[in-house]
Amino acid sequence: MDGRCAIVGDAACLANPLCFGGIGAALLSGREAARAMADGRLERYQRWVSRNPMFSPHFMGAHDTFASWGPEEIADAMGPFRKGYSLARGAYAMMRRPRWAEVYMSVYIAFNLGWRCRILNRLKSSVQ
Repeated sequence: MDGRCAIVGDAACLANPLCFGGIGAALLSGREAARAMADGRLERYQRWVSRNPMFSPHFMGAHDTFASWGPEEIADAMGPFRKGYSLARGAYAMMRRPRWAEVYMSVYIAFNLGWRCRILNRLKSSVQ
């Protein structure tokens, strides 16, 4: 953001590095930038991006950790999920493998924020 210009969506690197969810982020950031511009307060958009959990730099740290894993680390981290995925298994995984807890939590939050239709439903309801 600079003066009277705002970069949104993928151009602003707002796609989530874990789930590569960019469509919802692009739509939401575009809407928020438009609202801020309409009010003549572009700094509001910058504040919104910096406070929104969808764009947390925490995800990039988890992405970097995950990207550095070899086959052994992947097998170890995925061990608790051999019988399926659930919130309970995620909690179990964090207790059994605390060194991967940040990655487990980041993946859960990223998928919850980035892949659910809730974001698009919120957009649709605000347009109507």
